[in-house]
Amino acid sequence: MKRFAQSLKSAFLLTTVALAGEHGQVQTAAHPLPLIPPTALPPVTTVQAAAPAPALAPERALTLADLKAQFPQNIDGHFLMEVPSIVNTSTDREAQKLLAGQHVVTTGQLMAETGDNASGKSLRIAQSQFQCCSSHARQFSVALQFAGAVPAMTEGAWVRLTGTLVYRDDGGKTAPVIVVKQLVEISKPTAATPR
Repeated sequence: MKRFAQSLKSAFLLTTVALAGEHGQVQTAAHPLPLIPPTALPPVTTVQAAAPAPALAPERALTLADLKAQFPQNIDGHFLMEVPSIVNTSTDREAQKLLAGQHVVTTGQLMAETGDNASGKSLRIAQSQFQCCSSHARQFSVALQFAGAVPAMTEGAWVRLTGTLVYRDDGGKTAPVIVVKQLVEISKPTAATPR
């Protein structure tokens, strides 16, 4: 068998040299040319059957019980919410429907309302939220609306307030507003101070 393969290779080599000689190109190869030229075959791929996609549970509407689980309430049933949490409800229509008209208690610093305040009966309450350190703090604020005269308080004073949360259109965007029922000046909270 080996002799047959060698004689076949020799015959092929001689034929190749003879053909090359006819065309004036004598080539000697260290390795004989293959008998069957390689062909470009497509890469072998295995097709795996796709696993069926898991069935998605139908979306469930947000409920008041969900909000009560997320935000604690005081003994009067008022939601205890941080100012950033109140601001974040401005993009959640379901939360707005549930929170509109609810009583909230929050803590922050007073600041002047520089926007829509023609009546002079509006202030803002602000609170910073730290991402990792004070240089990465972001300040959030919510408009305060008073039924009567705006209380005489120093801008930047720390306050705890109780009021009713409502939403208004603010130039095409929804903005939360707290209609203040009670406003009390407090000392600056520390990290350990519950808000």
